[in-house]
Amino acid sequence: METFQFHNCVVWQKAIHLAKETIVLSRKLPKSEEMSLRSDLLNSAIEISKNIAEGSFQKTKPEKKHLYVNARIALIELDILMDVSVHLKYFQANELKKYGPGFIELYKLISDLIDSGK
Repeated sequence: METFQFHNCVVWQKAIHLAKETIVLSRKLPKSEEMSLRSDLLNSAIEISKNIAEGSFQKTKPEKKHLYVNARIALIELDILMDVSVHLKYFQANELKKYGPGFIELYKLISDLIDSGK
């Protein structure tokens, strides 16, 4: 099966992995958060990979940069939403500690995309 070029992009693959982990994690939220916090977590996680993929199809550097910046913003939003989840006592801080290095790595990789304009 042929795939789009972004499927081979390490940044996109890491973003998809984070989205999968976020989906699994979000299932632990109470039903009362289904239409708010859970929805926001999932939207942010999916926006990261979506914007990376869409950016890879753009013809001009400004168009690419715009979408890659949006991916980075979505990553920051996801981090904030996870912090909110801890403050609301839905998750323990140590439960989310494993995400930290992946967030930092993905932030750097997306920043490299932004800087390179690829």
